[in-house]
Amino acid sequence: MKENENFELVSVIVPIYNVEQYLNKCVKSILSQTYKNLELILIDDGSTDNCGMLCDNYKKKDSRIIVIHKRNGGLISAWKKGLEYATGNLIVFVDSDDWIDTTLIECLYTEYKRTNADIVCCSYYHEFSNSSIPDHHSIPDGVYHKNEIITDIFPKLINDGTPLGRGIRISRWGKILKKDLLTKNIHWVDDRITIGEDLNIMFPVIVEANCISVLNSEYLYHYRANENSMMKKVSNKMFEKAALLYEKEAEIAKCYQEKYDFFYQIQKDFCDLSLNIFMKEYKQSGTFNNYYVARRSEYYLKLKSAMEPKRYSGNKKLLAIAVKSNKLVSTIVVAFMKAMFFINRK
Repeated sequence: MKENENFELVSVIVPIYNVEQYLNKCVKSILSQTYKNLELILIDDGSTDNCGMLCDNYKKKDSRIIVIHKRNGGLISAWKKGLEYATGNLIVFVDSDDWIDTTLIECLYTEYKRTNADIVCCSYYHEFSNSSIPDHHSIPDGVYHKNEIITDIFPKLINDGTPLGRGIRISRWGKILKKDLLTKNIHWVDDRITIGEDLNIMFPVIVEANCISVLNSEYLYHYRANENSMMKKVSNKMFEKAALLYEKEAEIAKCYQEKYDFFYQIQKDFCDLSLNIFMKEYKQSGTFNNYYVARRSEYYLKLKSAMEPKRYSGNKKLLAIAVKSNKLVSTIVVAFMKAMFFINRK
């Protein structure tokens, strides 16, 4: 891409917290973009490792870099701060332990110019230590205008009928987004949310979009499957965090209910996420603390009424039945789950 052509400024926002072993690969992949008219906003969210120093060193070497040091406030507060400093009308998010192909911005920008889409989405790779697994959106390639967004994207936006499945990967990353669409919907964002942070902003952003382009054939983002991520460490408060996300989703859905009824999808997403938490905790520690927290929660009746055991198989189906019947997890169920886990490890 020619540097002297008049391309719009793209603001790339990277929230950073204690990822010094990954940060260089992330930053290098952004600075190496074939699309040159960009600003890179590095948000050091109170890192206790060397990330802050690394960010300052990057800034000395490239005038396109802006560094913001802030007190630790979590992922949402970090990318929100980046949005405050962004001067471009187009936004690209990259998480600090991930990296992007050198043509990602050029490819997404070219499609944006061709279609004037509010959102352009590419596909991505799950990057494991020994393998890369491609993943894409379950809805077909194409340019979706307002009517097609309602008929083709909305019915699969929060849940596509499969456990934790969505039509569009509802992440911030792997997309180019119009800044005004983000700022218009920033009031929905709840800094307390630590599960489904991207859903919190992307749900209203997608609903408000007039045009979305999906490029399934372009695998340009590399998502690092970090074994130390929050969803891998199940605390006793995970269900409460899932309930907070459900509450916020329901609040957003209520605002748009005349446009489309998202409540069924939100209920299924809540069920899927809750069962996922219960299962992960059991795999990690052999306990069901989050399940018992759920049973004492004001949200348990919502979970129980929305639960459809037929949507699941194996151990998740057993847990779904326990939720639906309002029964404690029995010793028989636990014994069966242990046997299933043993078989699956072979």
